[in-house]
Amino acid sequence: MSGTVATDWAGATVTVGSTTYTLVTGAPTAANQVELYTASRNNATNETDTAKNLEAVLNATATQCTGGGGCVFGTQTANASAAATEATNTVTLTARTNGAAGNFALSAANNQYSDIVPTITTFGAGPGYVTSIAFTGSGAGYAGGSGCTLSGGGGSGATCAVEVNTAIAPGAYAPAFYATPGWDFATGLGSVNAYNLVYNTAW
Repeated sequence: MSGTVATDWAGATVTVGSTTYTLVTGAPTAANQVELYTASRNNATNETDTAKNLEAVLNATATQCTGGGGCVFGTQTANASAAATEATNTVTLTARTNGAAGNFALSAANNQYSDIVPTITTFGAGPGYVTSIAFTGSGAGYAGGSGCTLSGGGGSGATCAVEVNTAIAPGAYAPAFYATPGWDFATGLGSVNAYNLVYNTAW
């Protein structure tokens, strides 16, 4: 790693969903600021403890700060898109909403040495995709496309996929003023008034 956390990360931003967080030296003076840990002369320690502070701010939980508090601004709210979990110098984000509706943007900027590397490893599927089904009895002959895991009950080689069932009859969404069969709506041909519509010049 080049440089130090204190001098190289100040001013860097991390965007999670629609919220951008700025890394700052010293205690945050506004919401969405993340305090850089600079008390140690060891970069690995600084990275890990800064990651803890980022976790704390993303979750709006002061007890997750390095030292147990002080890195979360008073009006800080939890990130609407994802919850954070820190391990060493990595912060893992988990979408708060299941399926495709929970997918969120993740990026970083102004990071001089590219030490902050946001990565999304798994996107939510959906909407409404099934991810797993467990059977309680044996079975065979399951059909469908791939997309979810089936387990238990002695079955094997099964696959599954979401099926779409159109429950609305066509008549329920037909236009309110459609022509009857055999009636040219533009000219009236086929209707009892065809002659009048075509030849009447009384206008």
